[in-house]
Amino acid sequence: RIIDIKGHFTIESLMLEMENSKFIVSRATLYNTIDLLLEAQLIRRHSIDGMPTQYELANTPPHTHLICTVCGKLKEVRDNNFIMFMNTRKYTAFTSRYFSLYVYGTCSTCARKRKRKQLNKKR
Repeated sequence: RIIDIKGHFTIESLMLEMENSKFIVSRATLYNTIDLLLEAQLIRRHSIDGMPTQYELANTPPHTHLICTVCGKLKEVRDNNFIMFMNTRKYTAFTSRYFSLYVYGTCSTCARKRKRKQLNKKR
């Protein structure tokens, strides 16, 4: 069940989870159902550079996505100061429903690997 999924999911991960639960559904039915859930505003779509399209429940609290440009790891963090700032923003002729922030950089694991490689080259 989609409602039981914590965090982001892809069509592929959802399909695999359903197959593992012995619930067989066609890929077309899954895509059509995702479209209906998006239209009903029950889930949100995330299109993140270089990654398969991901989805999450629409009632997920606001958060920031930290995305490693080396390994693709995605981490969600809550930044209460940013959330407060965004909640005070008013836009002319626009009513916001939710927001999402993507921050691209290098995760600590990849940074350590890069540093080790550089140290090994100097030896």
